[in-house]
This record gives sequence, structure tokens and C-alpha cells, in this order.
Amino acid sequence: MSEHILLINYDFPPNQGIGGRRWGKLAKGLAKLGYTVHVIKAEAIPGNKTSPWISDVEHPNIRVTTIPRTYPTVISHTGNSLWDKLSYRFAIWRLKRSVKGTIYDLSAEWGKYLTAACEKLCTEFPIRRIVATGAPWHMLYEVGQWNRSHFNLPYVVDFRDPWLNAKNYGMTQLNEDRRAFESHKQKCVLESATVILSPYPEILEELKTFAQSNNIQPGQFVTLRHFYDEDDFIQILKTPKSVSQNKNFTIVYGGDFYQDMEQELMDVVSFFRDNRQSIPAIELHIYTDARIPEIIRNVEGIKIFQSAGKSFYNIAYTADALLIFLPKHKSHEFTTKFFDYMPLRKPYIVASQGGIVADFVVKKEMGYIWKSGNSYPWFEKLQENAFTFEPSGDISAFSLTAASKQLSQLFT
Repeated sequence: MSEHILLINYDFPPNQGIGGRRWGKLAKGLAKLGYTVHVIKAEAIPGNKTSPWISDVEHPNIRVTTIPRTYPTVISHTGNSLWDKLSYRFAIWRLKRSVKGTIYDLSAEWGKYLTAACEKLCTEFPIRRIVATGAPWHMLYEVGQWNRSHFNLPYVVDFRDPWLNAKNYGMTQLNEDRRAFESHKQKCVLESATVILSPYPEILEELKTFAQSNNIQPGQFVTLRHFYDEDDFIQILKTPKSVSQNKNFTIVYGGDFYQDMEQELMDVVSFFRDNRQSIPAIELHIYTDARIPEIIRNVEGIKIFQSAGKSFYNIAYTADALLIFLPKHKSHEFTTKFFDYMPLRKPYIVASQGGIVADFVVKKEMGYIWKSGNSYPWFEKLQENAFTFEPSGDISAFSLTAASKQLSQLFT
């Protein structure tokens, strides 16, 4: 396979950001299948950490073009000095006058550089199709409009997150005019896309409903789930598990904290405050670079560490259980972590207010929910010496190899 593909991913590795993980991995999968993947990304923010997925995109078939980041850094990475505060206010004032939709879209003023890079690559190379992933969202609109008037190539759009119904990017505070423009852009993207992807069927259902209510004839809707990458576990799974010298039961969590997650955090904290003298002693180890919510600071039994990159897999491999946080608006989302934990064959504990994911984990005997009513099902099982987990079944359908093959079949 020698097809050339143009991929637009705002924070593709080596940029920091979870948004680059999905398509950094898929680019590697496509490259292994023989595709040449031309990537357009934004320049990295100086001082930020390098993506832990950088080694995944070091392949001769992956060719990266970096273009200027136009979004004011003082907004996305706010400082505390007087100058930073003044600069922030000026940047907000300017964006409100130059941007029609949400001013918190990182690609809101990226179009000039983006379409120029698209034009150059599509002219110099035999690009057969364009793939773009959001958020950020405005760039999907810019690329779709440019493509329709220039090359009219098949256009594949990946919705990693909700757009109009997003809880972030300032979407919930938009006035009528700004929201109407965001709606217009989503409409144009659906009209210009030949394939619409998402890791979540619920997002696709929202988009289908939107298309029907706006009399749009969209492209093909396809669920492309998140996945685990077999390469990340080759050495780990060959290593004998070390036997802990203490008798603590260790649960680990790695990643960011979502918006509107107060209830789930309260449920976790309430357990540690109510069970300080539990036997066995319970410890929760959290690995993150996110701002630590005040509610979980200085709680006995909860230890917080900096994110560990790919080393987190080694840490999780020695844990007794793996925690998944899901706020109410994400209770249906089988997140990256859900699939990424699979090869470790560890029990999941889902901290959520019910939902599809929690029900799935319990039904498939993959683990437990954190709290139900006033009880903690996983802890009750532990005290009864009934905390059992005997994983079985073939998980290869949830691998990067399977996801890459599914994606490539959409290109035929």
C-alpha cells in the first residue's frame, strides 16, 4: 500500500496533549500498513513536556509539517504576573472582536497557515484523502471549505469529543450569535465529510440527530473505538511481577481530572475518611500533571505523583486494581484508559454515578464500581476475601492493529 494521506492533528506528537495519542498511534498503524502519512500540526508550546508517544511517530512513512501556533499562549497557559494578567485581558478583548464563534478554540485563527500547508502538501505529493481530528474544531471547518473549493478529496473527520454539546471550549457560555456560528460550522463539516468517525457511538448519534434536524446529507458514520497498542506491553508482560513487601492494597489512577467531577472525587475521599483503619490498608496512587483538586489534597491514603509517561504501564502492572474516573457527562464513554489497561489484566474500579461503562464492567466481570448507595462493593469483596479477578477472552479486537485495519478499510 503506497497511498499518501494528509492528517491534521493540532497537537500531534511530540506536542504534549492527550489529543495526539490517538492519532499518533493510528498514524503508526497506517505507516506499518504501508501508507505514507503527511501530518500537519501546531508548533509546540515552549517549556511544555514532550509527548510520551514521540517514539511511536518516528517512522519513515510519517512526515510531519509544523506550522505556527496562532492562539494566544497567555490564554491557554495563563501566568500570574501583572503583565500576564494585562496581556490576558487584551487577548480576550481582541479575540472577541475577531472571532465569530467561541474564542476558546485553539484553531480559531489558524486557517491561513493551515490551508497554505494543505495546499503545498496536496500539490507536492499524490495525497488521496484528508483526515482531520477535533477538538479543536474550527480547523475542521477551514479544511472542509478549502478542500471543497480546491482538491475535493475524500474528507475523513474524527470527533474525539462533542462539539456543540461540549462542556469546555467556552461552549456553554456562548451567546445566541456565537452559538449559531458554531452550529453553522458543524453543519458545514458534516456536509463536507465523506466519513465521520468517533470513538463514542453517543457522539455519532448526536451528530445524526443534528444532521436530520438541519436537513443535511452527511457522509458515513463509523465508530472507531480507542484501543491499546501491543507495542507498549511487550517488555512489561515478560517481566515477572514483584511481590509487595507490605500488605497494602494499591489502586492506581493515571491521567487528567475532568470537569464536573466533584461527586466522583467526593465518593473517593469519603471512603478514605471513613476507613482509615481498614485491613488491608488501602492506598490510591494518582499520577497526573493536572491541577490537583483541593478536595483530594492531604487525604490520608491518597498519594499524588507527577505523570509517569509510558512508565505508568509498569506502575499499573504492579498495582492491585486500576481506577477509572467518569463524571456524569462522560459515564457512557469508554475512554482511552479503558482500552489501554486491558493487556495488564487487572480489575477495574469505576468511580461514576452509574452509566453504560460501569454497567459493562460489572456485567463482564471486569471489576467493580467504587460506590453504590452507602457501600463500596469492591471493598466489601476485599474484606470477604472474595475480590477475585480471572480475566479471560481474546482482547485483540481492541488493539491498535485492529483499529488500523478498520480505518484502512474505510479508505478503499
